Amino acid sequence: MYCPHCGESIQTAAKGTPHATHCPSCQEALPRQVQGAALPTWAAVLVRPRYFGSVFLLLLLLVAGLMIGVWWRNRLPAPGQTVQDFYTAIAARDKDTLRALIVPEERDLGLGFCLNLLTQPTVSAAFEDVTTRTVSNNRQAAEVRATGQVKRELDGRQFEIGFNDVFELVAVDRTWHIKQRSLSALSLCGDL
Repeated sequence: MYCPHCGESIQTAAKGTPHATHCPSCQEALPRQVQGAALPTWAAVLVRPRYFGSVFLLLLLLVAGLMIGVWWRNRLPAPGQTVQDFYTAIAARDKDTLRALIVPEERDLGLGFCLNLLTQPTVSAAFEDVTTRTVSNNRQAAEVRATGQVKRELDGRQFEIGFNDVFELVAVDRTWHIKQRSLSALSLCGDL
């Protein structure tokens, strides 16, 4: 039998009644209806005051862990990072990455004249002071403004222009993608 107050085991007589009317550990009186009743081992641990806090904390940590896991699984990166990746891909002349950043349904429309030209081996583009600012974001669609300087070299001639572009992005499979129509009005192409 176990004390209902502290959960300690109490020695019982042959018929299952306690030797005393009080618990030897906590000195609380034992109720008659509990005398002779034995708790299962796991229940005895849970009702012990010294273990109750630990069990409660463990359950609390488990629930918190599950909530963090669900949040982590459903989170989206910042839409500005996709725009930064876009400029990095142009500088690296990486057409595959540029295509991957476009909304999947619009990839067949191509990159457009400007981006095809900027990713040619004879053209180089170096970006400086690129900053992005999220104008709007409702977790399904976002608008990001990017500003900075681009140094272009085309057939040995160098140009430096400032750019100020607004990108429309759409969330697809927990990743931001740039809408094709954002690419048609890029100011970084300038006079190309």
